Amino acid sequence: MWSQIISLLNDKKHLTPNGIIQIASLKSILNQGLSTKLKLEFSKLKKIFFLDRKEYKPDNNKLNPYWISGFIDGDGSFFITINNKNNHVSARLSIG
Repeated sequence: MWSQIISLLNDKKHLTPNGIIQIASLKSILNQGLSTKLKLEFSKLKKIFFLDRKEYKPDNNKLNPYWISGFIDGDGSFFITINNKNNHVSARLSIG
């Protein structure tokens, strides 16, 4: 997706009305999408496909272990540090 946007920018197509519409269409389906103001302005043109994203709300009683492991596999890092002075070992899981 980003490679298509970058290609449009490199080809200077962002300087044309159709190029801007293509970039806005691609941006609208990415994670953050378009802002409310941009959606309003571009919806007047009726040439942009908008994707409504559903918000994921996990069940507080039971998390799916496959979802958690997939999320950590994609965005997580595990760090282990050892303090040389007292041999204290600490482990840390970071999700970015």
